[in-house]
Amino acid sequence: MISGWLGMPLAAALAVGGFCGVVRAGDDAFDLSLSELLDQEVTTVSRKSERLGDAPSAIYVLTADELSRLGVTSLPEALRHVPGVQVAALGRNRWAVSIRGFNGRFANRLQVLVDGRSVYSPLFSGTFWEALDIPLGDIERIEVVRGPGGAQWGANAVNGVINIITRHSRATRGTELRAATGNVSRSLMDLRHGGDWGEHGSYRITLRSRDDRAGDEVGGEAGNDSWRSTRLGLRADRDGIGGGSLTVVADAYRADSGDHWLLPDPSAPGFVNDLRAVQRNEGASMSLRWSRQLAARESVDVQADLAYDGLDMPGVIVSRRTTASTEAQYRFAAASRHDIVLGGGLRHTYDRLDDTPVFSAIRADVATTEVSAFINDEISLIAERLSLVAGLKYEHHEWTGDAWQPSLRLAWRPSSRHTVWLAASRAVRTPARVERDIDFTLYGLPPFTGANPTAFYGLGTVTHAPDLRAEVANAYELGYRGQLGPGLLFDAAAFSQHYRRMRSVSYAGFLPGFVGAPGLVPDYLKLFYPVDFVSSAMTSGLELSLEWQPTPRVRLSADYTRLHVGLRSSGDAVRDQGFELYAMGVPREQFGLRSSFKVADGRYVNFDWRHVGALANGLVPAYEALDVHLAWRLSKRTELGVTLRNLLDDHHLEFVPDYVPSAGMELGRSVLIGLSMGF
Repeated sequence: MISGWLGMPLAAALAVGGFCGVVRAGDDAFDLSLSELLDQEVTTVSRKSERLGDAPSAIYVLTADELSRLGVTSLPEALRHVPGVQVAALGRNRWAVSIRGFNGRFANRLQVLVDGRSVYSPLFSGTFWEALDIPLGDIERIEVVRGPGGAQWGANAVNGVINIITRHSRATRGTELRAATGNVSRSLMDLRHGGDWGEHGSYRITLRSRDDRAGDEVGGEAGNDSWRSTRLGLRADRDGIGGGSLTVVADAYRADSGDHWLLPDPSAPGFVNDLRAVQRNEGASMSLRWSRQLAARESVDVQADLAYDGLDMPGVIVSRRTTASTEAQYRFAAASRHDIVLGGGLRHTYDRLDDTPVFSAIRADVATTEVSAFINDEISLIAERLSLVAGLKYEHHEWTGDAWQPSLRLAWRPSSRHTVWLAASRAVRTPARVERDIDFTLYGLPPFTGANPTAFYGLGTVTHAPDLRAEVANAYELGYRGQLGPGLLFDAAAFSQHYRRMRSVSYAGFLPGFVGAPGLVPDYLKLFYPVDFVSSAMTSGLELSLEWQPTPRVRLSADYTRLHVGLRSSGDAVRDQGFELYAMGVPREQFGLRSSFKVADGRYVNFDWRHVGALANGLVPAYEALDVHLAWRLSKRTELGVTLRNLLDDHHLEFVPDYVPSAGMELGRSVLIGLSMGF
């Protein structure tokens, strides 16, 4: 039931939605009809331009129009609306984001790209979403591929690929200011200016600033999950460079996000160091991309990237990383039946980690080099009806040696509006540095009762893997995407993925520990848990989505995801129990309903309801949430918006900390009022 201070704003918002007056046919319809959505261009599935309707993969595209209608302000909030993606907030500045299982704060089987540059961190094999605060108004589309993409994008694209593609700078000429405030966000501001770069080019500069308040922990105590970030971005595009086009993308950012860690400490009262700290992520990057279209199905693309990323939480972790990479690809047609994309790349990373009481590196400085080559061949078996897509990527990493990632996809297109595909693929995950040469002390066991309880306090340390191995996943998928009627789209995918050599930890014994001078009786016991790669699992599931557009101004959608996770015993109880707690941190089912209404006078309303089932490990109950976004276009370049979130309850828990012993955070109701003005 909606009550309290939020009831009045919601009633007013619904009144605004109802005060739309008489609509006029054809006015202010959605930017793309459902039929046009199937015709839009995607590039993530096969590393080449193709129709979404023809892509033989479970792919969903968040368009710029949809991002605007949702009223979201961050990437994880946007990804909540993608069928088959698991998104859970650990607070106002932390998220667990995954696809097809194995979710967590440090989910490590998802490749994330921004304009072709990987933002996947080799420190822990995941993405710092709190540092990736990209202005959503600069995004053209987000392509989300569910299922392995190793044959195209290499190691770590095990369960999916998220490709964030920003808008061409010629589409953002002029000046625009977007500002918002609310009970969660003190202030959120995007200031963008774009113009011409000579006769054949254009550019834009965008500044984003965010200041979000902290929320409440489980139990009602004030939390420490505030989020402050600043990002300066540049994109410039110019034609006529070497017969092709040049794109320059650069940014610099700083993000301060609070966290509440409960670290074991035998010398502290209660054996716990209650640390309320601020994590600082900072960095800068630059990408240069040159593309040339040689013929209808012949093109060359070359990209070079340079990035610096810093991570600093005093007393916990201090890390610095510099990454330089280059990649080239060539697309061409051969013998009229083959559409081939081939290429290769080189990546060099220098990483430094300073010792702290929590994280200790065997070697402070580590440099790695990775080389890769790939080929993707779409073979036309029956013209415009049946095709076979064969892909293969080879990678050599200094830590794990050679890795081969093949993929086969058979696509049947009975008409231009329907595609059925069958896929089999293999993907690998390269172990993170935290698994290779870093030991971290995060876990404590409470003291036993007795004459000297401190003597039995356990301080747990996870030690690096003595035998480093790449994780492997074999995946199988059957899918369909099609237009069932003039305004009805249906998408379905059934999958099964089998994992081996997965990360887990086992118990390796203990040593006595002393707070002060060694005595006859130790003050605590040092317990050791080495990382190993011996666990196995299987996931299977079903993903369904339906979109219906009964009129040009009304769009309705529904999606359902069912996920099953099965684990195979390794014979070690400690290893299996810990692995089960992590692997089962996903809901068995998700269900969502969305409705969007546009009217002729520039007002629209979007409703989003979702049901998220209880986590399979039993630590978080099921919950339901309702979000509402309303917008009123006051003039051609001025728009007022109101976003109301989590309207169905005062607060709810979505996830619990994994690996990091931090406080559980709850999400409450929120309101955000925003204004966008163009000049």
